Amino acid sequence: MKTQIERFGFFFARNFFESRRVRICFSRPWESRLVSIQNVISPIESRMKVAVLIPCFNEEASVAQVVTESRRFLPNAEIWVIDNASTDRTAELASSVGAKVLLSPLAGKGNAIRHGFRVIDADYYVMVDGDGTYPMREAPKLLELARTQNFEMVAGSRLQRARREAFRPFHFFGNRFFTGLVALSFGFPVRDLLTGLRVFSRRYRNEVQLTSRGFELETEMTVRAIAQNMAFCEKDISYVERVSGSSSKLRTFKDGFKIFMTIASLLAFFRPRFFFGSLGILCWSIWALADARWAMPLAPLTAGFFLAAFVLDHQRRRESFRLRSVEDSSADPSSSGSKAA
Repeated sequence: MKTQIERFGFFFARNFFESRRVRICFSRPWESRLVSIQNVISPIESRMKVAVLIPCFNEEASVAQVVTESRRFLPNAEIWVIDNASTDRTAELASSVGAKVLLSPLAGKGNAIRHGFRVIDADYYVMVDGDGTYPMREAPKLLELARTQNFEMVAGSRLQRARREAFRPFHFFGNRFFTGLVALSFGFPVRDLLTGLRVFSRRYRNEVQLTSRGFELETEMTVRAIAQNMAFCEKDISYVERVSGSSSKLRTFKDGFKIFMTIASLLAFFRPRFFFGSLGILCWSIWALADARWAMPLAPLTAGFFLAAFVLDHQRRRESFRLRSVEDSSADPSSSGSKAA
């Protein structure tokens, strides 16, 4: 009897530690990180197909280093350099160190990644910039987190561990501003909106329809993951300065304006009541406080914003309810069986 109890206890403990994961909350009350008790990848996970997507535009000074590090830390992954209309030797150098080169037909980082998603098939995608600022030793940690905890997107957060000197002037503060704006608007504690090191699942690629053409891509990736209730988390990573001879392609004010307009358009689409209601309150406040004739046209404008807020929000809710009904009916085997009968 004792031997049977000992055997039962052994098998119960082994199965528990092999199948369970533990959620541990760290310093911040809203931040939770998942720690896997089992560090060994199962045979099923080891057969998963991983693709590394490296969008590049004139990165001949750093692309070979990024490809080499990707091969070192993700030896079983396919390394793809998506050449975004480069005029230097980026494609040649990437191919010389073993990367597969995919030519993007349209200029822009967003176009390059969307083209890569269409052409390249994988279970998980690792996106990393080709400028050498993201140490690839961080990528396996993000990938393991996505695989073991079923996250649809894992983003590397730079702002906690990176030195401010690694960022260009205004980029650090601009990132802080846009990150705070998205966190406030969508009610999700985002910490690094514009990070270029991310891991995506196949489900994310299939269900999230990206439309960005340029550097507003990362903003859209994060906002759509939040708005579409994708399992999403961030993990602190390191960030270093660019290698000598490499220069940033992001235009501070022009691309910053595009990022701001992307946030506004996505907010109007996913949260119309908040967006148009805020505009209505702003116009009403100016109309009520300003004692001038020029403020009179704000009265009908205020009414229009409030009307748009309620009408579009109602339409959005009806569409969400319809989609949930379709998903529930397709997932219910009894309903499909009754229809077949």
